[in-house]
Amino acid sequence: MDLGNSLSITTAADPARHQGEIGTRREIIKLCQSLSDLTEHPINGALLTDKFLWYRPIIISGVSTLGGATFFLLARITEAQHKHISIQTKDRAPTGAPSPDKTKNEDAGYETIV
Repeated sequence: MDLGNSLSITTAADPARHQGEIGTRREIIKLCQSLSDLTEHPINGALLTDKFLWYRPIIISGVSTLGGATFFLLARITEAQHKHISIQTKDRAPTGAPSPDKTKNEDAGYETIV
């Protein structure tokens, strides 16, 4: 088991709402990784040509890496917003009153843990 495989399991398990989602999420991650692995080398080889123009495969690899980083950042922002919303709903008592261990600071607009 390589490092990428072990990290994909934890990456898939973190945003899962229940255990049944972990396998599906992991396989979606593996599908995206395998499509990238299957297409990366032939495209870079075609861009390299017989003249060995290395700047073209370097540019396309950099652009694809930046694209992946952008998708990762968007997924992270979406996950943080989802967790923030679920944390806010869980912090309230069923009646809508603040939990007994927290007090509301009306001036600053935030809760302080007592």
